[in-house]
Amino acid sequence: MGMNIDLYFEKYKKTAEYLMNEADKYTENEFLTSLGEGQWSLGQMYHHIALVTDKCLTNIDGCGQGLGKQKAFALGPAIFSTMGSFPPIKMHIKKIPDSVSHLYHPEPKDIHQAITDLQQSIEKMKQYIPIVSAIEKNQRIEHWAGGWFTAAQWYQSAEMHIRHHLRQKKRIDAYLKKI
Repeated sequence: MGMNIDLYFEKYKKTAEYLMNEADKYTENEFLTSLGEGQWSLGQMYHHIALVTDKCLTNIDGCGQGLGKQKAFALGPAIFSTMGSFPPIKMHIKKIPDSVSHLYHPEPKDIHQAITDLQQSIEKMKQYIPIVSAIEKNQRIEHWAGGWFTAAQWYQSAEMHIRHHLRQKKRIDAYLKKI
């Protein structure tokens, strides 16, 4: 079963454009307001999305450079790829490896920078369409929590990830309406 990389790009772009349009609806103060201890602001969430997209693209490069493993076990990525999304639950990661800690402790970005970062993410995702399609299909790079992903699965993961944060945005919006 082949993946439709163009479709994942279009879905990523649609979600990123939605988030960019939404960002302009907040004041800077609202955009940078956290829900509380250990909870992110929109500024942190947007930054996290851009950071994780970059990490997915870096791992695609790793697949293309042969830095992973051939035919490594990949049940987790196969399940997520088939489902087409992350589980519809709030995820809380207890132990984050130091190598990816910066992805889960993002500095908040202001509205202008958050929009700029998402615009750049869209451009990068577009540039990777032919790259992903050209990479050997059995080359895999390990996700610290999710098994071994192919280049196409890393690409799809970036799309599923940005969409996953729409639920977080709804929680933040509900909080902001109350304050």
